[in-house]
Amino acid sequence: MKLNNSSKYLIVDSAGDTDWWRWSAFLDDVTQEELDSIKYVEYHLHPSFKNPIRRSKSSRDNFVITAKGWGVFEITARVTFKDNKKDIFLTHMLEFENTE
Repeated sequence: MKLNNSSKYLIVDSAGDTDWWRWSAFLDDVTQEELDSIKYVEYHLHPSFKNPIRRSKSSRDNFVITAKGWGVFEITARVTFKDNKKDIFLTHMLEFENTE
């Protein structure tokens, strides 16, 4: 199990100096059995985000979250399981490529 992301280029801002991207972070290399055992995934984004802690409870889309931004940073995620198994922590360096 690991974190991954996809992204899509959006626009250059009105000042012409910042590129904006829509990106999604999600669990990858995970089996359906593992997905079914997860209660939620709590993502910790860069502190410059308005809501830097986001939680996904949807196993059907690999616990995805989506946001917009212009800079890369390391995402941390806490995976919490339904059976009170010890949480695991994953990290991933956000990448911007046209992958969506």
